[in-house]
Amino acid sequence: MAYSANKLQAAALRRLLDFDPDSGSEVIATLDPANSVKCLPFSAGIAAVLVGLFRSVGAGTVSSFRIFVSDDAAGVTNATNVVSHALGSAPDAVGDTIWLEATGEQLRAASATALYWGVKVTLATSTDECVLSISQYARHASNGLTADYIS
Repeated sequence: MAYSANKLQAAALRRLLDFDPDSGSEVIATLDPANSVKCLPFSAGIAAVLVGLFRSVGAGTVSSFRIFVSDDAAGVTNATNVVSHALGSAPDAVGDTIWLEATGEQLRAASATALYWGVKVTLATSTDECVLSISQYARHASNGLTADYIS
């Protein structure tokens, strides 16, 4: 079988994102930094989304971690939470990692009008930071889902 460097990249949109909100309040993460867009569009072609949070700076805990849907890319119109992490153990040390996932069916069931999905995070301390891993799995492979991003 011939090697294909695009096989896994065509199966999902994947991004690693620096998240430094400078806030102790809930903040919508910017999932498309190249275009300064908070939320990503979703359609019937999405099978699932998976979001990982890796604590990279600080000693405060993660107070909330949610996947939500919205009618707009800013994440403010008819924003509806789909799933929230229970956060049973306080992820407060550098290197702590937590994960959250939602199926395409869960995203669509949360709101009949939503066209976008996003991530909300509350870091207890405004000086804390983390890295978010975003994976949006497609029902069918499509070129260009995952691509290099250099700012």
